[in-house]
Amino acid sequence: MSYPVSLRSKLFRRLPLVLIALLYVVSVQTKSRPNRSISVTTAFPVISASHKIISIRGDVLRPGIYNISDKLLTIDAIQMALPVATITSWSPKGIETTKPTAGHEFFVSINSSKEAVLQVKSLPVSQRILLGIQLDINTLKFEDFVSLPGIGPALAEEIITFRQQNGGFMKVHDLLSVDGIGEKRYQQLKKYF
Repeated sequence: MSYPVSLRSKLFRRLPLVLIALLYVVSVQTKSRPNRSISVTTAFPVISASHKIISIRGDVLRPGIYNISDKLLTIDAIQMALPVATITSWSPKGIETTKPTAGHEFFVSINSSKEAVLQVKSLPVSQRILLGIQLDINTLKFEDFVSLPGIGPALAEEIITFRQQNGGFMKVHDLLSVDGIGEKRYQQLKKYF
């Protein structure tokens, strides 16, 4: 059966709309099914004890956040980020054979003699929170505490004072002993440590 040209052109113009509507209906039908099983691919695999998240920036072709195996050395992680040049030596010496620590950021600078100079620092607290990396309550500074949800400058000062009065060390549970932190706020905060 042959359709007139004008009807054919109308059908072809409406075909994209029909396809979009069909995809929408299929999507709604899939979502409304009870007991459905959906596979979701996330940017990062679930963090386990055998993996850690680090950041690599600088003279690499693929800067970014990496979820690496606990068995990898620093040299392996840097190689994953594809250095812009062949590396012949490392500074500081021996850093390439250490295991990276979760939440660290590596800045790679390759000089003219092909030596990779690594600067290592911790990721900012706000980024560590987003990535689900636990914080160490004993290394946080004033500005780190202030960046936590529910902690303002006064409460951050109270926590730091409490920590100093107890030898510079505290356990997460000790937050309950800090003025201004009750059970409810403690429950909100403890998940970050």
